[in-house]
Amino acid sequence: MSKCLFYLCMLTSIANQTPATATTTQTPGTTITSIHNQTNSFDEPLQPRIYVAAPECPDFLFFVSLLRSNGEQHCGGSLIGPYWVLTAASCNYFRLSATAGPYTEAVQRMFPHPSFSMHSVEHDVALAKLQNAIPSLAEQVSYVSLPKDIFEGVIENEVCANVTLMGMGRRAPLGASSEELACLQVGTITYEACAGEFPGVTMQKVVMCSRTEAKHACEGDTGGPVMCEGVQFGIISWACDCKDEHPDVFTRVDRHLGFIVATVKQNRARRMGCGGTVFVVLVTVVQCFANKCS
Repeated sequence: MSKCLFYLCMLTSIANQTPATATTTQTPGTTITSIHNQTNSFDEPLQPRIYVAAPECPDFLFFVSLLRSNGEQHCGGSLIGPYWVLTAASCNYFRLSATAGPYTEAVQRMFPHPSFSMHSVEHDVALAKLQNAIPSLAEQVSYVSLPKDIFEGVIENEVCANVTLMGMGRRAPLGASSEELACLQVGTITYEACAGEFPGVTMQKVVMCSRTEAKHACEGDTGGPVMCEGVQFGIISWACDCKDEHPDVFTRVDRHLGFIVATVKQNRARRMGCGGTVFVVLVTVVQCFANKCS
């Protein structure tokens, strides 16, 4: 377990007298914060964490494996468009590549949330821009569906009462990374219940959490998508340990739509075709008109 996660989990054991602080809901694109690193100031990179997972995920063709230069599994992610991978800010690392289906492309640049901090527990979200596009390919690669707006109800009691996690991280603590995409279905608990599991840690309503079960994400799974009824409402963020009794914590995607859209728009990839017309790739817009573009 990384030192940063150790620090956060120690807070829950030494500050039981301090209630977790609930803050108000924020709109997308407003100033926000989170846990993990860009380049870790500690003496080792944060180890991103599916434990007790089923081996097959045949329909999740948008899953991306983020690899270090030595080929080691680093994090998960999801393809939201030809040039863009949605992942966790804690996955920010140098010389990463992204593999989706038969394609492997270099990560040109990581865009962590501007208010992300490795000493907090919110807003662990980032976008990785690829050097070259990964096209949608029937039965091999697809782009994930994202929420259209903020879900204002109690998401854990409605659309995300049960969620599907996926990743290629370790199947067990200290074990080897999975060679195949693994999936895990878990229930969720309310924000208030989750905050109560981590006394001394300030949590905002930009996260959701798994039920405390003997089923967890593990090292290498951070950044992977959390699916609710076919839509990615979450990103695997952090936990105290692969087998700890505390919940896993997920970043809510719907609470960060403003950041996602603004980042893509401000750093958009341009493509020439159809007599010189410039087509702008925004999030999930992936087709040229009538396939006439080169």
